[in-house]
Amino acid sequence: TIQAKYIYDRVSIHERPEEINNYEEFGHWEADTMWWTWYKRWLVTLTERKSKYELAMLVFSKEAVIVTEALSKMIEEMPKELRKSITFDNWTEFVNHFELKAKYGIQTYFCDPWDPWQRWLNENFNWLLREFAPKKSKWIKLTQEDVDKYVELLNLRPRKTIEFSYPLEYLMDNGIDMP
Repeated sequence: TIQAKYIYDRVSIHERPEEINNYEEFGHWEADTMWWTWYKRWLVTLTERKSKYELAMLVFSKEAVIVTEALSKMIEEMPKELRKSITFDNWTEFVNHFELKAKYGIQTYFCDPWDPWQRWLNENFNWLLREFAPKKSKWIKLTQEDVDKYVELLNLRPRKTIEFSYPLEYLMDNGIDMP
């Protein structure tokens, strides 16, 4: 797999503004992909940094075009005030990040190579999602409906970092309505 040096127009996480790093405003996301060994199915995941709100979409390939399409679908469904930035790791599924910049005006950032922990919120979400769907589980079918159910359960889980609100409630309490 190709890493960071082949991602054009890559902006380092170290150039990310302090208001993003300090969780001062909504609309800044962390993204990743995760997969299940047995059925070779992938999820594209997004975590909003301030609210801890989660999104995930099932895909059947980790190809950049497919991952970018999934990200576009998720972005189109979110309110415009939540479309500010996304921080990625350095794998090839995110090489088309510039399309998101051009289409939605979203700034993109990339972690240092081999340091996905710099997107720790999204890594934590993926870990929590594995409670419902272990990596080597031999599911007969994994549907988007299943994924939506698990993500909803996680979005309704109280979080200490947001005053024991749950992510959806925290967004709504701050005047942001999710579809």
